[in-house]
Amino acid sequence: MQILDRYFFKAYLKTLVGSLVMLTGIALIAKVNDTLRFLGGYGGPFSNILLMYAWSIPSFFTYIVPPALLFAVSFTLSQFIASSEVMVVLAAGRAYYRLVMPILLFSLVFSVMFFFINEFISFPGAYQSYNYLNKIRGRGEHWRYSSSHFRNVALIFTDRYYTLGRIEVSENKIYGFHLLWLQEQSIPKLTLEAEEAYYDKNMWRFHQVLLTKFDERGEFLSQEEFPQYELYLPESLSELIGGIQTTGADERNIIELSKIIAYRKKTGTKYNSFATEYWWHLSYPLICFFVTFIGAFLATTGGRLGNRQRRTSLASSIGLAMTFTIGYFFIMYFGTAMGEAGVLPPFLAANLANFLSLFLCIYVYRKAAT
Repeated sequence: MQILDRYFFKAYLKTLVGSLVMLTGIALIAKVNDTLRFLGGYGGPFSNILLMYAWSIPSFFTYIVPPALLFAVSFTLSQFIASSEVMVVLAAGRAYYRLVMPILLFSLVFSVMFFFINEFISFPGAYQSYNYLNKIRGRGEHWRYSSSHFRNVALIFTDRYYTLGRIEVSENKIYGFHLLWLQEQSIPKLTLEAEEAYYDKNMWRFHQVLLTKFDERGEFLSQEEFPQYELYLPESLSELIGGIQTTGADERNIIELSKIIAYRKKTGTKYNSFATEYWWHLSYPLICFFVTFIGAFLATTGGRLGNRQRRTSLASSIGLAMTFTIGYFFIMYFGTAMGEAGVLPPFLAANLANFLSLFLCIYVYRKAAT
């Protein structure tokens, strides 16, 4: 890296670090304000409060890094343009794209780093932060299993169809257990309805059971009621609840998503939303490059819009770049919503913002070149 490259890059890094610190502080203040209502009656260890906020800091990076990169490149280059330093460099024969090349290369490398930061620091950090928050709120160790996701669950395992009314993991029980077991050619073999189901030692034990059996042609054979009934099923309780999510989208990393998708394929349940989320994890880090590229090249055009003076390029270029970032997030959320609904394929839905950003980058580059 030449002296001139180091000079511009050093100024850019200083602004980037300052932006990250500032945005992290703002996000932390917002987090404190949002959770303050839970701390009033808390009488547990103060360390839980500190750990909750400490773990939440890495989770901020997922959404504060792109605007920090954007502001850093726009502010730095606009300042150099306003002070005529860029004009001097261009007059000396160095092309503008060569001037910003170190920053663009850094953004590509940082995109890869951003992926690993998200997957192995930010999302696990959010998971731990929620754990400490719920300790403060006085929830038990099974609080994650008490959500609506554990009610009215439908699962498929080859020829066995389960409908589970309410799963109580802390009790190792299922309330409202329904099973349809098929034989060849999708002919019913039996149906079992039970008020309660308990899994113990590789055997399912049922209470208040209505058992209906069918012959090999699927015709009704018998129906009996039992106060107690035992039946071996290939699926254990852990396998039945294995595909039910206890984490939010901001807590899951790509490894967990891979397991969820594999499980749902195995059980025949829908996984469009998780496939879209999986591709989002892979595609989202590219925002680091796109916001840097847009910010770098809008800095050359901002001062020319509406025949404004050069010093107004700072406000106009940052304003345009921020508009791009807001638009990126809007299209990103729109695309993922379409993917989760099954309207768009997961890959296209997750990358919709990236594809549009690529076309915009080409347009901005050509406009800056002229």
